[in-house]
Amino acid sequence: MKPRPLANFEHGVKATVLDDIRWLRCDIKTLNLLSPVLAKQEAYKKGCYEAISHRDGVVTEGSSSNVHAIKDGVLYTHSVENMTLNGITRSVMLECAKEISLLVKEEAFTLEQLSTMNEVIITSTTSEITPVIEIDDQVVGTGKPGEWTRKLQNQFNSKIPTTIRA
Repeated sequence: MKPRPLANFEHGVKATVLDDIRWLRCDIKTLNLLSPVLAKQEAYKKGCYEAISHRDGVVTEGSSSNVHAIKDGVLYTHSVENMTLNGITRSVMLECAKEISLLVKEEAFTLEQLSTMNEVIITSTTSEITPVIEIDDQVVGTGKPGEWTRKLQNQFNSKIPTTIRA
Protein backbone atom coordinates (compact mmCIF):
# COMPACT_ATOMS: atom_id res chain seq x y z
CA MET A 1 0.00 0.00 0.00
CA LYS A 2 1.34 3.41 -0.97
CA PRO A 3 1.63 5.83 1.97
CA ARG A 4 -0.85 8.70 2.19
CA PRO A 5 0.65 12.02 0.93
CA LEU A 6 0.41 13.69 4.34
CA ALA A 7 2.75 16.57 3.42
CA ASN A 8 0.40 17.54 0.57
CA PHE A 9 -2.58 17.50 2.94
CA GLU A 10 -0.73 19.64 5.47
CA HIS A 11 1.02 22.18 3.24
CA GLY A 12 -0.98 22.16 0.00
CA VAL A 13 0.09 21.76 -3.62
CA LYS A 14 0.59 23.86 -6.75
CA ALA A 15 -1.56 23.55 -9.85
CA THR A 16 -1.63 24.86 -13.39
CA VAL A 17 -4.54 25.57 -15.72
CA LEU A 18 -4.79 23.80 -19.08
CA ASP A 19 -7.37 23.44 -21.83
CA ASP A 20 -9.64 20.41 -21.39
CA ILE A 21 -9.04 18.43 -24.59
CA ARG A 22 -11.04 15.37 -23.61
CA TRP A 23 -14.02 14.11 -25.54
CA LEU A 24 -17.53 15.23 -24.54
CA ARG A 25 -18.49 12.27 -22.35
CA CYS A 26 -16.13 12.77 -19.42
CA ASP A 27 -18.67 11.17 -17.08
CA ILE A 28 -17.86 7.75 -18.56
CA LYS A 29 -14.65 6.31 -17.19
CA THR A 30 -13.02 4.64 -20.16
CA LEU A 31 -9.65 3.22 -21.05
CA ASN A 32 -8.73 6.32 -23.05
CA LEU A 33 -6.76 8.31 -20.49
CA LEU A 34 -4.30 9.89 -22.92
CA SER A 35 -5.41 13.50 -22.45
CA PRO A 36 -5.39 13.37 -18.62
CA VAL A 37 -1.95 11.74 -18.69
CA LEU A 38 -0.66 14.45 -21.04
CA ALA A 39 -2.14 17.14 -18.76
CA LYS A 40 -0.55 15.58 -15.66
CA GLN A 41 2.80 15.44 -17.46
CA GLU A 42 2.50 19.12 -18.46
CA ALA A 43 1.71 20.02 -14.83
CA TYR A 44 4.73 18.03 -13.67
CA LYS A 45 6.98 19.86 -16.15
CA LYS A 46 5.75 23.15 -14.66
CA GLY A 47 6.55 21.96 -11.12
CA CYS A 48 2.90 21.41 -10.26
CA TYR A 49 1.03 18.55 -8.64
CA GLU A 50 -2.16 18.88 -10.70
CA ALA A 51 -3.54 20.35 -13.91
CA ILE A 52 -6.89 22.09 -13.60
CA SER A 53 -8.79 21.69 -16.85
CA HIS A 54 -11.22 24.14 -18.39
CA ARG A 55 -13.36 24.49 -21.49
CA ASP A 56 -13.82 28.03 -22.77
CA GLY A 57 -12.94 29.40 -19.32
CA VAL A 58 -15.26 27.10 -17.35
CA VAL A 59 -13.42 24.85 -14.88
CA THR A 60 -14.22 21.17 -15.45
CA GLU A 61 -11.92 19.04 -13.29
CA GLY A 62 -8.31 18.11 -12.65
CA SER A 63 -6.27 15.67 -14.69
CA SER A 64 -6.79 13.08 -11.95
CA SER A 65 -9.13 14.81 -9.52
CA ASN A 66 -12.27 16.84 -9.00
CA VAL A 67 -11.73 20.57 -8.39
CA HIS A 68 -13.66 22.59 -5.79
CA ALA A 69 -13.41 26.14 -4.52
CA ILE A 70 -14.57 27.95 -1.40
CA LYS A 71 -15.56 31.61 -1.24
CA ASP A 72 -17.10 33.31 1.79
CA GLY A 73 -18.18 30.04 3.41
CA VAL A 74 -19.68 28.49 0.26
CA LEU A 75 -18.21 25.41 -1.43
CA TYR A 76 -18.52 25.48 -5.22
CA THR A 77 -18.26 22.22 -7.10
CA HIS A 78 -19.10 21.47 -10.70
CA SER A 79 -22.43 19.70 -11.06
CA VAL A 80 -22.25 16.10 -12.19
CA GLU A 81 -22.89 15.94 -15.91
CA ASN A 82 -21.19 14.73 -19.06
CA MET A 83 -18.21 17.11 -18.59
CA THR A 84 -17.13 15.70 -15.22
CA LEU A 85 -16.69 12.36 -13.51
CA ASN A 86 -18.53 12.05 -10.20
CA GLY A 87 -15.68 11.00 -7.95
CA ILE A 88 -16.24 8.80 -4.92
CA THR A 89 -14.09 11.07 -2.75
CA ARG A 90 -16.06 14.06 -4.07
CA SER A 91 -19.27 12.41 -2.85
CA VAL A 92 -17.79 11.74 0.60
CA MET A 93 -16.47 15.32 0.76
CA LEU A 94 -19.97 16.63 0.02
CA GLU A 95 -21.30 14.55 2.94
CA CYS A 96 -18.55 16.04 5.11
CA ALA A 97 -19.51 19.56 3.99
CA LYS A 98 -23.09 18.94 5.08
CA GLU A 99 -21.91 17.56 8.44
CA ILE A 100 -19.82 20.66 9.17
CA SER A 101 -22.54 23.05 7.91
CA LEU A 102 -20.62 24.25 4.87
CA LEU A 103 -23.04 25.48 2.23
CA VAL A 104 -22.59 23.71 -1.13
CA LYS A 105 -23.44 25.05 -4.58
CA GLU A 106 -23.20 22.44 -7.31
CA GLU A 107 -22.63 24.70 -10.27
CA ALA A 108 -19.91 25.43 -12.76
CA PHE A 109 -17.45 28.22 -12.02
CA THR A 110 -15.07 30.08 -14.30
CA LEU A 111 -11.32 30.58 -14.27
CA GLU A 112 -12.00 34.20 -13.36
CA GLN A 113 -14.05 33.10 -10.34
CA LEU A 114 -11.39 30.52 -9.45
CA SER A 115 -8.81 33.30 -9.23
CA THR A 116 -10.88 35.08 -6.56
CA MET A 117 -11.61 32.09 -4.31
CA ASN A 118 -10.47 31.98 -0.69
CA GLU A 119 -9.65 28.26 -0.87
CA VAL A 120 -9.24 25.69 -3.66
CA ILE A 121 -9.15 21.94 -3.11
CA ILE A 122 -8.84 18.84 -5.21
CA THR A 123 -10.32 15.47 -4.31
CA SER A 124 -9.56 11.95 -5.48
CA THR A 125 -8.96 8.55 -3.97
CA THR A 126 -5.20 9.09 -3.72
CA SER A 127 -5.27 12.84 -3.02
CA GLU A 128 -8.22 12.66 -0.59
CA ILE A 129 -8.90 16.34 0.22
CA THR A 130 -5.81 18.28 -0.85
CA PRO A 131 -5.54 22.07 -0.63
CA VAL A 132 -4.26 23.95 -3.67
CA ILE A 133 -2.23 26.91 -2.49
CA GLU A 134 -1.02 28.27 -5.84
CA ILE A 135 -2.33 28.20 -9.41
CA ASP A 136 -0.01 29.33 -12.21
CA ASP A 137 2.15 31.33 -9.79
CA GLN A 138 -0.91 33.07 -8.28
CA VAL A 139 -1.33 32.43 -4.57
CA VAL A 140 -4.74 31.09 -3.52
CA GLY A 141 -6.13 32.92 -0.48
CA THR A 142 -3.34 33.30 2.06
CA GLY A 143 -1.11 30.75 0.36
CA LYS A 144 -1.85 28.24 3.11
CA PRO A 145 -4.60 25.64 3.50
CA GLY A 146 -7.74 27.43 4.65
CA GLU A 147 -10.03 26.98 7.63
CA TRP A 148 -12.82 25.21 5.70
CA THR A 149 -10.33 22.93 4.01
CA ARG A 150 -8.99 21.91 7.43
CA LYS A 151 -12.51 21.25 8.70
CA LEU A 152 -13.29 19.12 5.64
CA GLN A 153 -10.04 17.19 6.07
CA ASN A 154 -10.77 16.55 9.74
CA GLN A 155 -14.29 15.35 9.00
CA PHE A 156 -13.01 13.17 6.16
CA ASN A 157 -10.27 11.72 8.41
CA SER A 158 -12.90 10.76 10.98
CA LYS A 159 -14.33 8.39 8.35
CA ILE A 160 -11.00 6.67 7.67
CA PRO A 161 -10.19 3.60 9.80
CA THR A 162 -7.43 4.37 12.31
CA THR A 163 -5.26 1.61 10.83
CA ILE A 164 -5.01 3.63 7.58
CA ARG A 165 -4.65 7.16 9.01
CA ALA A 166 -1.00 6.91 10.07
